[in-house]
Amino acid sequence: MKSAKVILVFAFALSLAGCATKAAYVRQSVQANLVMEDVSNKVLLLNIVRAYKKRPMHFSTFERLSGPAGFGATSQSIQIPFGPGGSGSYPLTFGFGLDRPNFAVLPLDKQEFTRGFTSPIPLKTLSYYFDQGWPRHMLLLAFLRQIDVADKDGTIKETYRNYPQNFPEFTKFQEYTRQIAACRISSRSIVTSEEPLGPVLTRKEMSDPEKIAIAASHGLSVVKLKNDKYQLKRTQKGLALQLSSDGARDIPCAPAVAVSDSNKSAVVDDEKLILHVRSPEAIVYYLGEIARAQLDGVYGASGVLDSSRKPMINVFSTVPGQPSDTSTPLFVLNRGKPSEHAIEVDHEGETYWIPTESAQAGRSLHLLSLVTQLIGLQKSATDLPTSSTVQLVQ
Repeated sequence: MKSAKVILVFAFALSLAGCATKAAYVRQSVQANLVMEDVSNKVLLLNIVRAYKKRPMHFSTFERLSGPAGFGATSQSIQIPFGPGGSGSYPLTFGFGLDRPNFAVLPLDKQEFTRGFTSPIPLKTLSYYFDQGWPRHMLLLAFLRQIDVADKDGTIKETYRNYPQNFPEFTKFQEYTRQIAACRISSRSIVTSEEPLGPVLTRKEMSDPEKIAIAASHGLSVVKLKNDKYQLKRTQKGLALQLSSDGARDIPCAPAVAVSDSNKSAVVDDEKLILHVRSPEAIVYYLGEIARAQLDGVYGASGVLDSSRKPMINVFSTVPGQPSDTSTPLFVLNRGKPSEHAIEVDHEGETYWIPTESAQAGRSLHLLSLVTQLIGLQKSATDLPTSSTVQLVQ
């Protein structure tokens, strides 16, 4: 009878231990994810604050994280007396043990990260976000630093600059991109250039199917010329953005094509737009520029900083059914004692924070989500960064 009681109590203690261990695993996994969320958001916001103050940026990430700090799993102990002097009572005690956090922080300062972070964002990435239904005006403001309007010969006729502190110029850029955002934006593959390769060939020279197959396998195409002659050509293809009216907005949209390589465009028309695309690093710095305009003021037409004028940088809606003048803040950064906030960081003795409520924060958190994804997509690169332009032909 006594042995049966011992077995029953011991089994009960093991079942409690098993439940506690499972709960601890779940709790620690969730806690670790919350820690990573908090760290990632604060590191990003901290670098936006550094950009606002024109300080160097410094990024880091967790290389390893295990065992979040806090109360850990329950522990149980049971005293089972043995021998003739046993009392017959089996005291069961419970306790909490402190988890011991184990983590390593990795500075992102290697060449591979820097190259990816400073490389302009590819057109296919911008196209992906358009296709997925992200707010078009928000994407254009975040991705583009400048738009050049050129004639078919490439002569620049007008330039729109996306610099929030130069408010007269920024207002022009904001309105211009608002018109582009009113379009339906889709992507397609186009021929950007055709380069002749080798001498002109006769029909007899091109009658060998094996040679034609070899040429095709090397990305070459055969173009028929006059007088029954033929020419091998190397064709370069690229991704293009096609703009067309969506029929649901009150702003007209002229048909246009965005070509991924403005120097090898196969499209010729009376006017074209050259879009200068930012890198992830430039987008982070751009958010710092928005903060500078909102916290320190903007430059007027005279070129003098007006610290009393601190406008909100707005993004206009492109959602069908909403009025085209519906706007919301693009990015909001407050300074001082935080009230209800989603993220806050301290830097050089001051606190900076983003509001929780969307009515005050606008697209701030949505934009941080975008930047986090872009940094993740371009965390590494083997090629040196180069300037990137996209051409819109109207």
